[in-house]
Amino acid sequence: MFHTGSSYKCGTIIDVTVPGLPDKSLLKTADPALAIHQAAEIQKFHNRDTRKHGTLLSGETTVDTLVQQNILLVPFTVDHLGALGPLAKRFLFGDTPPAYLKPPNFTFEGAKQAHDLAHGPVGLDGIVPTANAKWKHRTTTWFAPTYHTILPGQWATKTLGLNIITHLADHFSDATAKIQNKPVNSNKKRKRKAFKSQRIYHHSRKKLLTAQPTSRFSRTYGYE
Repeated sequence: MFHTGSSYKCGTIIDVTVPGLPDKSLLKTADPALAIHQAAEIQKFHNRDTRKHGTLLSGETTVDTLVQQNILLVPFTVDHLGALGPLAKRFLFGDTPPAYLKPPNFTFEGAKQAHDLAHGPVGLDGIVPTANAKWKHRTTTWFAPTYHTILPGQWATKTLGLNIITHLADHFSDATAKIQNKPVNSNKKRKRKAFKSQRIYHHSRKKLLTAQPTSRFSRTYGYE
């Protein structure tokens, strides 16, 4: 459970997504990269129908249920070059999302409500500067045993960057192998990811935030 800045408490779902091929109209806007991120966020608020164990799950019903249960849906977009979307930047650094370059079109009320909830005052924002401020207020020790990660925000951003770079490298490696008609070495990929996880565990002395909600980062700063 995450605690927001207001007295309102709710659960949070962070939906990480890589925007797909954009609509041609987005490329004609003043900032195509931003427009693509914004369109991907809106798409996540609508959610898509999925089939699980032979049962069709309606995207509209899923979003409506989240709204009824007071659960925040935060679309966390990362594009093909590693850039973060508006709500991802707000969640991490507290940046105010810019105005829409193309007005959103909501096909059902639940999607608009989920959007307004994520953009409203109860939406999570600035967990990195908040964590840094609380850490400096409580102690003078380093968050992790290296001068590169004195503050928890430094550790978090480096961990995020490492994950993005690793997955970009995997993507380029796989794409190159396909072009050259070579088989993708899945064993090598698994070994690299396992090494990455061990390295992060060693430097932070705690499990990853994404793997353990009650990690040192979330427990220390009230985000649990």
